[in-house]
Amino acid sequence: MGKGIGFAILTLMLAPLSSCASPAVIQGAIVLISNTWENTADPQHSFSLASGDDGEREGAFTGTEFHQTNNALNGNELVGSWANSTISFTVERPTGNTTYTGTLTEDGLDQIAFTTASGTHLTLRRRQN
Repeated sequence: MGKGIGFAILTLMLAPLSSCASPAVIQGAIVLISNTWENTADPQHSFSLASGDDGEREGAFTGTEFHQTNNALNGNELVGSWANSTISFTVERPTGNTTYTGTLTEDGLDQIAFTTASGTHLTLRRRQN
């Protein structure tokens, strides 16, 4: 194969990766959810998640919500799941359950933006160990 043809093929293959458009939704992403996820707006607020389905395209997880200074957000249990590009979890809080739903994007394997039914936004970033 000529040098120019190989370069053209490589350029075409890489073109979608260099786009400045908003992140593409990942269909059937392989998710590694087990980790501590931090609230990007409040570093004292985090979620510890664990799943036996890590590495799968869909699965379930459990976890605990932690907050260093807000007792209402500390020690609350949660359950959640993911399938295709949708991920959601429900936190059992003393004030009532809160469900967060988000979409996995190409940059969402380390950061996921969630929204509640009431419109509250929560962005979680995977803690780098």
